[in-house]
Amino acid sequence: MNSGRIINLELHWPPSVNRWWRPRFGAKGATGGLALSKEARKYKRDAILLIRSQIGAGFQPFTDPVCVRMLACPPTSNADIDNINKAVLDSLEAAGVLANDKLVTRLEMDKVLPAKRPGYVRLVIFDRTDCAISGQAMGLATS
Repeated sequence: MNSGRIINLELHWPPSVNRWWRPRFGAKGATGGLALSKEARKYKRDAILLIRSQIGAGFQPFTDPVCVRMLACPPTSNADIDNINKAVLDSLEAAGVLANDKLVTRLEMDKVLPAKRPGYVRLVIFDRTDCAISGQAMGLATS
């Protein structure tokens, strides 16, 4: 059970979902399927190492519904924050923070400009029963 668990993470700015997938090629050319792009595979590997360094050994993944708050601090002002969810959530699952990213039943995002380069994403993940926790957990002013 997750009750009362809260973790804070900071990840590098991910590639856009528009660059996350590439056509899958076989001996006869494109197969019609999709595969992770080279950029996506590198981001995921790096994110896993970064996440594991922040959560420490022995971390038990969330196995019940969770709320995820993201503070998106993009490297440029024209970054589209809805294009990063897939990369971030997949990385959380791959690193063992979430047993499955379908456990995210509430996702809240804020975008702050300008950010230090190359951009980053700050995360707070907590038990779904604790989703009333405000943006104060991220250092955001709340009204």
